Amino acid sequence: MEVTYQVLKSSWGISICMGAWGTIVNDVLLDSADVVVAESGVSVRNKSGIVLTDNENSFFIKAVNRIEPIAREILGDKRIVIDITKLDFSHCDYQEEGVYAVFIKWFTRFFELQEIEVPATYDRCSNRYVFQIG
Repeated sequence: MEVTYQVLKSSWGISICMGAWGTIVNDVLLDSADVVVAESGVSVRNKSGIVLTDNENSFFIKAVNRIEPIAREILGDKRIVIDITKLDFSHCDYQEEGVYAVFIKWFTRFFELQEIEVPATYDRCSNRYVFQIG
């Protein structure tokens, strides 16, 4: 399943497409080579072929921490393994914080939940978007 996160509040915007699939399992052994994050109810593996920076990984971790309580409510004692198969974005109009927003959007669509808004404002002085992550 693919989702696209977009924000456009100035003369430029951010658009990130993420393709991923989730598998609900009782338990799983993960190959540590491709694991981005493994929490009690949610594990994320990067199968996109894109090497993620430590900073990008940190935003995936923050996203998992945000949705993990919701996942536990839905899954009970099961867990979900999310395989990221695609990350597509323009390198000139990209901020690493956007992976947080696209992951949250993917999660809510996968479980057919009400979308969790990730507010972003444009800071003209720094020429960057400021995401409210938490």
